[in-house]
Amino acid sequence: MATKTVTTLPRQLKSALQWQRPWPANLQESDRSFFAPNQQVRLEGSELLQLQDVNVLADGVVFRHLYAYPETFIYSDFQLHNWRGLAYIYLKFAQHQLPADFRYVIAHHAWAVNYYHWMVDVLPRLEAIKELLPDLTLLLPANYNKEYHRATLQALGVRRVQWLQPHTRYRVPELLVPTRMARVTDSRPDAMLALRQTLLNYFQPDPAQGLGERIYISRARAPRRKVVNEDAVCEYLRQQGFAIVYFEDYSFQQQVSIAAQARYLISIHGAGLTNMLFMPANSRVMELQMRDDGTCYFYYALATGLGLDYFYQFCEPTNPGEIVNTADLIVDLPLLARNVECMLASA
Repeated sequence: MATKTVTTLPRQLKSALQWQRPWPANLQESDRSFFAPNQQVRLEGSELLQLQDVNVLADGVVFRHLYAYPETFIYSDFQLHNWRGLAYIYLKFAQHQLPADFRYVIAHHAWAVNYYHWMVDVLPRLEAIKELLPDLTLLLPANYNKEYHRATLQALGVRRVQWLQPHTRYRVPELLVPTRMARVTDSRPDAMLALRQTLLNYFQPDPAQGLGERIYISRARAPRRKVVNEDAVCEYLRQQGFAIVYFEDYSFQQQVSIAAQARYLISIHGAGLTNMLFMPANSRVMELQMRDDGTCYFYYALATGLGLDYFYQFCEPTNPGEIVNTADLIVDLPLLARNVECMLASA
């Protein structure tokens, strides 16, 4: 097996970080054990690695001979390809040699096509090296072609993209890898704040496109993870002055403007909550979610790291056997009313 050869450029992107995450603003004592494991935060530092003569796959994994670099896995201990898999790739995948007159960069992982992972896992890594991006060629899967991919890459100054096809092994002469800022379930506050400022500066939110200070993001059109009794939820929230928002009806620029004008945001666990990124500091966010073992704390981490007050409401799934990422939820309306009253208490 080959020996790993890594040259680290003479700077660290982020140093190791420890901090204590605030408790949810409406914490119930009976729920303390759910949030407690994720209140003490310890994040490793992030580096910019420079690799020579390596192979790249569309899922973001980088390898040389039969060694796969753990820095490019979803988790460092979540290995997508073992040595047998890599041997198969050498034998069966088409090979494409990239030109040596370009320098390349990669920052995605196998789950990064969706909105949350793109915004929270990929973009902070690119933002940390944005001064280098105009001179680099970004390696990206060919299906990363939604408007939010294109718009945010333009905002960060990416000028060239090499599209990666499945079942192809790309030979890369020189590759830069900004390593992950946090585990895939977490986010790094200083990195997210820097990204927020960069994107707000670029997109310049238009107050005229806002829908008011109170918004509810609906997933009614999504194939899964919906609020079953949403008609009743929306009727109540309208009475409290909330606009009902379907973000799929708006361009990315408009979504930024809508979120930037909001001070109170409510939604079920899902990608729409990611747009809290554009809300002003000290705004308030409420997540409707299924109780699990505490591993799906994405939006608790994101909200508190951005300086937002985080509220929550645990909801019952229609099918007790479902997991957080697929469960449709039933919202307890009297409990919602109490939580919204708490959320708006200082309005």
